[in-house]
Amino acid sequence: MLTYNSLLESELKKLIYEHIQRATEQITSPVGVKDFAEYKQTVGKIMGLQLAVELAEEAHRLVQTKE
Repeated sequence: MLTYNSLLESELKKLIYEHIQRATEQITSPVGVKDFAEYKQTVGKIMGLQLAVELAEEAHRLVQTKE
């Protein structure tokens, strides 16, 4: 059984991964990015979202060790 926090974490990760997928598709699409600055911005967003997932996982590990 999932607790509220586990469910929230799971759904948040799904949403983040979906956003990463859309941004990745934008980069790989021939009409997705118009110039190098937009490409860099999109890559930065992807990296930031990946970092958010990593930090959420690290926070989850820290909470588990305190229980």
